[in-house]
Amino acid sequence: SSLAPLFDSAIVGVCGWLAYYTRWDRWNMPLDYLSVLILGIGLVLVIFPISGAYRSWRGALHWRATGYTLPGLFAITTLLMIAGTLTKTTADFSRLWMGYWLIYAAVGLFLFRWISTALLTRVIIDQQPTVRILLVGDGPFAQSVARRAQAATDANWQVVGLVALTEQDGTTPEVDIPLVSLEAMESMI
Repeated sequence: SSLAPLFDSAIVGVCGWLAYYTRWDRWNMPLDYLSVLILGIGLVLVIFPISGAYRSWRGALHWRATGYTLPGLFAITTLLMIAGTLTKTTADFSRLWMGYWLIYAAVGLFLFRWISTALLTRVIIDQQPTVRILLVGDGPFAQSVARRAQAATDANWQVVGLVALTEQDGTTPEVDIPLVSLEAMESMI
């Protein structure tokens, strides 16, 4: 979604504030920490799209969606450390705060993606019609595609068969899907 960078930057910002509270046991953040927090939020808006944080992960595991954000998160942390070194302000900031911020942001991004995917899947999948899929081929790759299509929790797919392109020697596919011949395929279309 086009709102994902805004949500991610808000999550990173809230996690930075929570990390400050965890480190210093107070909510009022001084201006120097607040400026680093705002810079980090701005970097999320720029670095995450460049680092591939929003590439499609349809049918993949939820932790992979967060895994796509980790390179951007580490790049932002590195850029903030380099900026602190170049401006000779690294001694002014708590490394523990930065560590908490990084950990909380990774956990927050994971939870956001997990919860939003679970909610959207329940709302959208119930309203989508079943998409019937006929895979051409019966080899290991076609069977792998069939297994992934059957296991996808974010789509309403039904694999109706594998089309055998050559004469079968009596072997059956490893997946529990009917094997059909080219002639029988005509009637299924």
